[in-house]
Parts: sequence; structure tokens; C-alpha cells
Amino acid sequence: MSLRKEDVYETEDLPEDDQQMIEDEINESEEIERVHIDVDNAMKRFKGRLLSAENVDFSDSIVRRKRCGYGGGSYVLEVIGPYADETETLEQKFTRLNCEINDLAESLQEQKASEKSDTCVVHEEDLIAMLETLKALQMNKNNITTCVQSEKKDDKTQSATPSAESNIVSGRLAFLENRINRLEQMIDGVGAGYDESMKICKIPIAEAIEDLRMRVQLLHPAHVDGLHSRITQLLSKFQQVEEKKKEKGDSEFEEKVDKLYEMMNRWDVACTGLSSAVKRMYDLRKLHEQAEHFSEKLSQLTGIRSQLAKTMEREEMMLFDFRQQTHAALEKLGADIARLEERINKLNS
Repeated sequence: MSLRKEDVYETEDLPEDDQQMIEDEINESEEIERVHIDVDNAMKRFKGRLLSAENVDFSDSIVRRKRCGYGGGSYVLEVIGPYADETETLEQKFTRLNCEINDLAESLQEQKASEKSDTCVVHEEDLIAMLETLKALQMNKNNITTCVQSEKKDDKTQSATPSAESNIVSGRLAFLENRINRLEQMIDGVGAGYDESMKICKIPIAEAIEDLRMRVQLLHPAHVDGLHSRITQLLSKFQQVEEKKKEKGDSEFEEKVDKLYEMMNRWDVACTGLSSAVKRMYDLRKLHEQAEHFSEKLSQLTGIRSQLAKTMEREEMMLFDFRQQTHAALEKLGADIARLEERINKLNS
């Protein structure tokens, strides 16, 4: 095998256009319809929707229990019938009651909006109390889950009546705790106004009562006299401080006024000579403009002078040449005249 030569892979002799390309045969049926799917529209339409296959049960069993299908992204309320072998857990009861009470509240609001409250049997106060009870139960959700886990470990022979009684007792206790919390929130200063009485005070009732007892003890005449004397002293000191502040403010104001007066006097002197200074500046600007024009004209004159000097030099050179030419012509003419005179003299003789 040669290492220096390149590997050459030869194809068939026929060109690519003439080769027989094997295509996959697709059997299309008339009953199957091709549908074009837009991916963007599908993503926008089915965004946030999930399909869960957990705990799916499609078995054909004789056990009387609810079959579980594919789950979606939203919560599905499951209601177990009376003929099922499984019992409804506390969490399922809680979610079912919560959903039912919310639906009842929405229907009550719709009935109020439609102005048919005369025929309504359900009162809004009862509905609010039920919602508060559910909220109090929701605060103890961890206890409910622990109860569910302990309920799975208990024996199946336990009756349903004690659990119902315990649920009723726990609901009443939660309602009482909710009322106590509301009372603790409404506790505040007795002598305050309406706005201050609506403030929320997050302290227990015992501490609030102790605070009120201390305030009542402070209303003893001896304490009141001492407080009155202290308040009068504070008021006198406050008045003295205000007088000092006023005196200090008056002195500072007078100093500022004096500074402004001195500044105005300086500006008066400057303003008197301002017109003459402006006039001088205006004349100086005109002088500068005239000097600029004079310099421009002087530069033009120097240019003309240089041009005239050049023309004079040229004329002098031309005149010198003309003189030489005329001198040569006169000398030649004199020579010619002398020759003519000689010939004339020769002819006369």
C-alpha cells in the first residue's frame, strides 16, 4: 500500500444524470389526508399544556376503583363514589371543598350582579366564615399530610365516625384560632383616633393587656404632675431655642442684605462706565475692520507694484533691443549713403 498516493474512489461509468437512482416507494392511500401543520401556531395554541402518563390505569380489573387516564397540565378534581372500595382522603376532601366554595362564591357574585338577591338563601357572612375556616385549615397543611400518612398505616377496621368528629373539632379550633388572630390584629391604643385604631398590632393578648395596665398606672396624679412639669420645661426650652433661631436667622438675613447692597454699589459704578466702554469697543471694532480693509488694499497695491515693475523691466529690455536695432540700421544706412555719394562723385567726374 502506497502512503504517498491519495485514495481514489471510482464511481460508475455513467454520468449522474443517466444513473438509475432507486427511490423509496411510498404507498399513499386515498383515505389518508395530508395536513400541513404550522409549528408556530401550534406552539402558541398548545403552550403550557402537558400530557402526563403517571399512574395510568387502563386495566380491565374487577376491583371497584376509579380508572386513571392520561393527565393534563391542569388539576382535575376527582370525586370518589359511594360504591368505590377506596375512601376519600383528607387532602381530596380539602381540595373538593375549596373548589366547591369558590364556585359558590362566584355564583353568588353573579347572582348579586343580576339583581336577584331576594331569592338567595345562602348568606355572604356564612360563606366568608367557611372560607376563613378553609384558610385556617390550609395553614395546617403539613399536619394534614402527616395525618394522611398516619391514616394509611392505621387498621382498616377503624370506623368513619371518630374521624368525622375529629375533623369537626379541628375545624372549630381553627375557626376559633382565626377569630383570636383577628382580635389580636385589631388590638391597638384605646385613646387613638380612627386611623390609628385600624393599625395591626402583632402581639399576643397577654402582652397587650400588660401594656394597657402599665399605661393606666402611668395616669396616676403624681406621675401626671411630674409629666406636666417636664412638659412645661420642655416647652420653655423649645421657645428659647426658637427665639435663638429667629435671632440667628435675622442676623444672617441682615448680613446677606448688606452683601447684596455692597454688590449693587459695585455694579452701579461698573454700569456708569459701561456705556463708554461699549462705545470704545464699538470704535475699536470699526478700527479693526478698517485695518483689515487697509491691509487687503495694501496687499493689492504691492501686487500691482510688482506687476508694474515686471512690465517696466520688460519694456526696458524691449527698448534696449530697439535701440540696438535702430543703431545698426542707421549705421548700415550711413554706409549705404556714403557708397551712393562715392558713386555719384565718380559719375560726376
